[in-house]
Amino acid sequence: MRKVQSLVTLFLLTIAVSECYLNSNSGSLLDDLIEKYLESKRYLKTNQKPVSQWMSFNASFYARERVKDNMPASGIRGSTLKEAVRGLGMLQVSVDPRVIPLYSRFKVKLWDGWTVVPAIALDVGPTKRLIDIYVDKISEAINYGIKRVKVQIVEY
Repeated sequence: MRKVQSLVTLFLLTIAVSECYLNSNSGSLLDDLIEKYLESKRYLKTNQKPVSQWMSFNASFYARERVKDNMPASGIRGSTLKEAVRGLGMLQVSVDPRVIPLYSRFKVKLWDGWTVVPAIALDVGPTKRLIDIYVDKISEAINYGIKRVKVQIVEY
């Protein structure tokens, strides 16, 4: 069932790309597509039951400044940590797809122990129990260093 949902999502995303391309007369086509996708996935459903317990992970950080215009492995860019904390989309996280499958939606409980941020696995990166969290600036990534967070998968 989940594979069928993924295929439907991919099909709808392809249609959205086509519509954006045909209707695009200003700005970046990619920005329009990302905005539409993130708007449709803005918040985790509150009534949705998690498919996993809270799991502990170490979190490192990577910066928008550093990756510049390089797209994540999924081809879709998510929100930075600051944006996601303010409720502006889902946090982009880089994961080991053998542990957390790409496109999985999950919650990240931050190191303060009470802030929970909706996130989506949009990039491939670290291994095992390490995730990379997308932030705005290189200095922010360096200042955060490595933090201990908890992850609860909501949807594969």
